[in-house]
Amino acid sequence: MNGDNITIETDPIASFNVGVLYQQRISDHFFIKPVLSYTVKGAKFQGEQLELSYIDVPMDFVYRFSMSENSFWLSLGPYMSFLMSAKDDDGDLEGYKDTDFGFNLGLGYEIGKFNIGVFGGRTAGTIADDDLDGITVKNAGGALFLSYMF
Repeated sequence: MNGDNITIETDPIASFNVGVLYQQRISDHFFIKPVLSYTVKGAKFQGEQLELSYIDVPMDFVYRFSMSENSFWLSLGPYMSFLMSAKDDDGDLEGYKDTDFGFNLGLGYEIGKFNIGVFGGRTAGTIADDDLDGITVKNAGGALFLSYMF
C-alpha cells in the first residue's frame, strides 16, 4: 500500500483457491481458458492479517508449445474479481471496491490429464474505495497449482 510518499510493507499470506475451468482450442497451438474460482487474497502488516475473499473470473489465452500429450504451456489474460468479504483479525472491514480488474501470467506443464504450474496476477488499478485519502491498495500474488482436466 502506498500514498503521498508513504509506503507500508506487507507480507503475503498463504491461502487457497478452488474452481472450475474450461479449455477450448481456437487454433493449432492456441486455446482460450475461462475460469470460475473462489480465491482468498490478503497480506500481513502492522501485526494484522487482512483477508479478501473473491469470486475470480479470469479469461486466459493459452499457448501450448507442443500438441503431444505432455507439453509446456504459457498463459496470459485479464481477470475480473468480485469481492465477497473483507476481514482482518478484528472482523469485517469496509473501504474496498466490490470489483477488481487485473492481469494473469502462468507457466505450466501438462502431463496427460494433469497440469502442474505457477501463475501470478496483479491488479490494474486500486482495490480501495475513493475515501481512503489517496492511498493505493493493490492485489498481487502468485500460486503453485496442480489440476486435473476431465
